[in-house]
Amino acid sequence: MKRFLADSRIDDIDNGNTKWLRLYNAFAKWQNDNQCSNHILQFIQYALHPSRYINKRELYTERLHEINKRLAFLGIELAENGLFRIVDKATKLSEAEERSNAFKYRLQNRNVHENVFKYCNAELLVDNYFHSVFEAVKSIADRLRSMTGLYADGNALVDTAFSTTNPLVRINRLTTDTDRSEHIGLMNLIKVYSD
Repeated sequence: MKRFLADSRIDDIDNGNTKWLRLYNAFAKWQNDNQCSNHILQFIQYALHPSRYINKRELYTERLHEINKRLAFLGIELAENGLFRIVDKATKLSEAEERSNAFKYRLQNRNVHENVFKYCNAELLVDNYFHSVFEAVKSIADRLRSMTGLYADGNALVDTAFSTTNPLVRINRLTTDTDRSEHIGLMNLIKVYSD
């Protein structure tokens, strides 16, 4: 931290305090004295340079998204390449949170199905993991009903949709014992989580 402050030409005015308070005081003094934030932005760029986070991708992503929530109100964001770019200025907290949602970003990187975002969007915006999972699980029944035209719910819906004799939903050809076991396994997994 001390080196980044020095490299950014911001005085470390409060050596005896905790890191966050030292940074706050240094930034506040710089901003009040100069009415300009470019040295503070330079500090952020140094501190969040991608080369410092090799083998620490999760930590980098988390910090990047947290800083970008704040920067959104200035109309800038720090990109993954370590450079700032101009973006539309956020005017509401929900807008800033939506833009820099780390949980949603991690799910997108893992190619999560688009319907997860359709059913869980409000929960994802506030990083509410429990309710995101809960909404995703509830969405399975809606998805099965839309795929099959059935009006049932719970186990009756899953049993009918994934029947091995007359399936309305297939995950494979159901020609081998392995195919049937996979099919029944998914059916049972859905039943466990839909109860």
